[in-house]
This record gives sequence, C-alpha cells and structure tokens, in this order.
Amino acid sequence: MVRESPQNRDLGCAAGVALLGGAQARRSGPALVGAARRHALIWLAAATLLGAGLAAGCAPRDVPVVAAAPQGERPGIAGLLQGDAGGYARAAGARIFSFPADHGAHPGFRTEWWYVTGQLADAAGRRFGFQFTVFRQALAPPRALAPAGTISLPQALAPAGASASPGPDASRNGSGRASAWRADQAWLAHLAVTDITAGQHWSAARLSRGALGLAGATANPMAVWVEDWRFAQPAAGAPMTLRARDPGGMVLDLQLVPDSAVVLHGDAGLSRKGEDAASYYYSVPRWRVRGRIGSPALGTTTVVGGTAWLDREWSTSALTPQQIGWDWFALRLNDGRALMLFQLRRADGRRDGYDAGSLIARDGTVQRLVAADFTLAPGRTWRDEQGVSWPTQWTLRLHPPRQAPLELTVVAEVDDQLLRVGLRYWEGAVRVSGAVRGEGYLEMTGYRSADGQGRAHGF
Repeated sequence: MVRESPQNRDLGCAAGVALLGGAQARRSGPALVGAARRHALIWLAAATLLGAGLAAGCAPRDVPVVAAAPQGERPGIAGLLQGDAGGYARAAGARIFSFPADHGAHPGFRTEWWYVTGQLADAAGRRFGFQFTVFRQALAPPRALAPAGTISLPQALAPAGASASPGPDASRNGSGRASAWRADQAWLAHLAVTDITAGQHWSAARLSRGALGLAGATANPMAVWVEDWRFAQPAAGAPMTLRARDPGGMVLDLQLVPDSAVVLHGDAGLSRKGEDAASYYYSVPRWRVRGRIGSPALGTTTVVGGTAWLDREWSTSALTPQQIGWDWFALRLNDGRALMLFQLRRADGRRDGYDAGSLIARDGTVQRLVAADFTLAPGRTWRDEQGVSWPTQWTLRLHPPRQAPLELTVVAEVDDQLLRVGLRYWEGAVRVSGAVRGEGYLEMTGYRSADGQGRAHGF
C-alpha cells in the first residue's frame, strides 16, 4: 500500500516538492550509458510516487524510490494502454474533431501524448534529428478522488510487491485545507537530439505534476509543457515555438509553421488496435522549421532549417493484452506525399490484423491503409548493451487500392538512437530510398533480449 506520510502533511509537503516538481532522468550518448546526470528516477518509479504524492499534494517520504527493475521484469507503458478502463472515457466510436480544442488535453482519457519529430540541417550541411514528446498519464479516473479523498493507483504503476489499494486522505494537507500541490495527472517529457553528421544521439527526460503550472496543456493558444520544456503558440496566428534545453548540451530553440492540414488516421480519427482497443489519432505531417539546435558533440548551437511531423493521440485502452509494442513509421517523401504506418507487435510473434496506416497525397487527400495493403520486413539489426536487437533497416512494400505499388527501403541515420531514460525504446531519424526518396522518424517498442526471456523492452 502506498501512503502519504504524516510528516509530509505536517510540513506542507515541502520536502517532496523539490523532487516531484522536477524529477529528471538523463542519458547522453553511448559513453554515458547507465550513468544518471541527476535523479535516476525512472518513469515507472516516479509515477508510483506521483500516484500517492501528487494526488495528496505531496511527495510521500514513506514510499521508497524504486530502482529500475531487473531486465525482463519492468511493465512498460504498454501495460498502461491495457487493463481496467473503469471510470475513464473510451475511444469507442467516431467523433467530431474540433480545432483548436483538440490540440489541448483530454483528461477524461487515461493516456495522451504530443509527439514532435523532425530533421534539420545548417548552412554547412551538418544534419540533425530531434524528438520532443510530452506524455500525460491520469493517476485516477475523473472525480475519482472526491470520496474520502482516496486514490487507487493503476496496477501498472504500483511498485513490485505493492498493492494498488487506496491510500489515506489524498486531498488535504493535514490542516483541513486542500493542497495547491494536489494533482491527478502526471506529465513526462522526452527530449532527444541526433547529431547525424557526428553519428551520435542523446536523450533526457523530465517528470512533473499537473499542478501550479508546472506541467500541462492548453488548446487556444496551443501549448504543452513540462517545466521550461515547452511546445507552444505564443499568440493566435503566430508560429509554434519549441524550446527545450538540457545541461548536457542538447538545445532546441525552434519555430514551426504548419505546411499541411490535419490528417485524421484510421476511421475519421478513430484508430483501432483491437476488437475493444482504440485511440483517437491525428497528425500534422509537414511543418517548416527554422531556429537553432545544439548537441553535446557540437558544443554550441547552430542555425538550422528543415521539416517536422506532429503526432497527437489519446486513449484509455489502446492495446490488447496480446500486444506488447509496435513499429511506427512517419515518413515525408520527396514527391510531396507523406506516409504513416504502424505494425503492432504481438507476444506470439504473429502479424496483427489491426496494423494500419495512412498514405497522404500532396493535396492532403488521405488513403486509409489496412494490414493487407502493406508489408514490413526487417533487415540489418543493431544490438544494444543489454543484448536487445533492434532492426535499423526495413523494406516496406506498399500496394494500396487503386494506386501503383511502392517499395521503399528505410534505414536509420544512426544505429544507436535508443532512448535510455528509464523506459528504453528506439526512436530516431531515418532516410528513405527506393521508388522515391525521403526522410522521417521510426519508433520501435516491445523488443526482447537475444535469449527471448522476460517481458519486452521499451513501451
């Protein structure tokens, strides 16, 4: 059982605020694998603290900081996209999307994310990839905290050996007054930079609570942030800005202007992953980007320009129990088309019938793709220090209805683009060759160690 300590209630939770107001975990490149720059709090452990502490308005001293679970024992975010959906809204049918409202948060759903990825180059031809992601995770269904101020943790967030039972009064700080630090949403941000020219990749993470402006999202003007890492529109009609800086040397200071319309994936935005599993999913696949980027290898910042992709998705039960991860492709082709594809990784190794995608024409017309319309075949692999092999080359064969077949080769710009921020997953810049050239980003989750033992790594 995870409980709020009397000491923290009496102290107004001051001791916990410094930790949970800005918990961070960082890794920078292969040379620093396994070495945390600051607090080595992983998302799973920190979210466990948040479940008891944020809802109570404090960081409980009597909840131990849980170290990273041994290989094969960590339930990844896939566990949060499954399981009991009681009390949450469900992506169960078609809906009418409304903008800018849907750029903001949907707190009735359990899980949500904002994904920005892109490729950039400076005047000297030095090339970069970047990723900025914000995750929102509800710690209790809406209004579930009201009766007796209790909270039940999602089982996937409970530490090993702990129950997900309610804790004590989670809405008061001991003085009879509601705590201003109380929150029922945890917010996690991932930042990554690939210096393609240098052949290196770095990643970092920040975790915070949805209280007192520490983290959150707004719709009009659009903004999502975790502390001072922020993707926002300063004013209506202005370019989006993306600003994030890590002490290790990663810097993003970018302006983004949309260069394509919103694309609704799946059935008018309803992306089904199973008989009773789905999410709402849209993208803006092309943005014009300019600004400055920095990497530890560069040692400073440089003026860059390029393109980016925005992904938005929210759900309560987005995966089935048989699905352990996915391979996701977001590709911008040089002929003006864009392509989103995902294949769902199953524990039994069989192909999933809910694999899907979207082929987006230059004029914005969307061709919906189902599993029968494409195949993805892995080629060359890269093996990480834990013995997990990640495919860094893929052959994509596309045969959409009423269109000519298309065969593409997708290759990682740098093999080691593994995020080492508690959860381990591969996400990085790729190049496209074959029938048409292009660039984009690939995300891979749910991969196992070479001996096949234990649960899948990553999400």
